[in-house]
Amino acid sequence: MTDQPISTGLRQFIAGYIQTVEHLEILCLLAEDPARDWSVLDAHRSIQSTEKSVHEGLLHFVGCKLLARNKDGTFRFAPVSADLNSATIELIKTYRQRRVSVIEAIYQKPKEPLQRLAHAFRSQLKK
Repeated sequence: MTDQPISTGLRQFIAGYIQTVEHLEILCLLAEDPARDWSVLDAHRSIQSTEKSVHEGLLHFVGCKLLARNKDGTFRFAPVSADLNSATIELIKTYRQRRVSVIEAIYQKPKEPLQRLAHAFRSQLKK
């Protein structure tokens, strides 16, 4: 079975919300157990990354409105919209089935913005 490309909508979700595979793992961890409140230490133990990095990832998703931070400092999967919830579920399903495609989508740079930057740079050199 080949690792097929992922949908445009999912690519856009990844581009807007997921910066690293660690971010993806954090989101998967919390979204797959939405009733659980996660401390930074608990998430760190599951993710096996640095505690600081996991904490920053959790805060990133709070800012993205995918997680809520409770008064006691724990975190819970709590997307502010049904669309964000659906996109997260689709992302997790796709990641579990086609890891390589999702990881590639995280790290691939969009060509169009880079081409515009290069064109602008060349234009400045001609002046």
